[in-house]
Order: sequence, then C-alpha cells, then structure tokens
Amino acid sequence: MRLAPRLGARPRSLLLVLLVAPLVVCGAAQPGGNDQQVLDQLRRAGADLTKPRDIRHYLYFPSAATARSAADRLRASGYTVDVHASPTPKPGEDWAVVANRVMVVNAETIRTERSLMDEVARQGQGVYDGWEAAAKP
Repeated sequence: MRLAPRLGARPRSLLLVLLVAPLVVCGAAQPGGNDQQVLDQLRRAGADLTKPRDIRHYLYFPSAATARSAADRLRASGYTVDVHASPTPKPGEDWAVVANRVMVVNAETIRTERSLMDEVARQGQGVYDGWEAAAKP
C-alpha cells in the first residue's frame, strides 16, 4: 500500500473530459452521474463496450486510516488499489484512494460500481469523485 504523495493525479474539478493520447481515450464521470454521457463518449471514440477494459475510480477521505480501511474493502472486492496523500486536498479530503480493475463497462456495471463506491466513501466519511475508462482495452 502506497502512502506517499503522488504528482499528476487527475484534476479534481474535472466535469467531463475526453483525453486523447496514443491509442488511449478516456471518459470521466463525476458524482451525480453523467455516466451515460461518458458511455456515449467512449462509443463515439470507437470503444467496443462488450470488451473488458481498465476502469479507475477516485475516492477521497479525511485520514490515512479511513483511506486504508476503504482500500482494504476494495481489495477484498477484487480491485487493485493505491492510497496516497491527495495532491490537491480539500478540507476533509486529504487522502486519495484510486481503485482499478478490468471489466466490461456498460450502464448496468457502472450503476453497480457507482453504488459500491458511494457506499465505501460514505462508510469512511469520504467522497466518491467519479470514474474513468480507456476507450481501447
């Protein structure tokens, strides 16, 4: 488990973004759920959403202890998890948890993912800041 600050984390104020890099296009969904817009954006970018791809979730917590507890729960659910001091902390959001796994991304799976992430964040008095997925598996 990593507990050091990390540079280059995703901007916290991102609402909806299409990032283009060699062979990778990402969509990011924020709390409140613009999930369908991101799924549409991924399709327009050429994503075959029947194929598994990396999905990344961002959660923020008030302490290292609550972040580690959330990370443990997510690992037990099959995620690869990184815990680090938030590079752009807001009050009560000093620690970041980034959870990854490879899966098929569609409206149903994202609903399930969002529900789990919201619950994990609530239990640790944190916030779920959204997800992103690569267009190319």
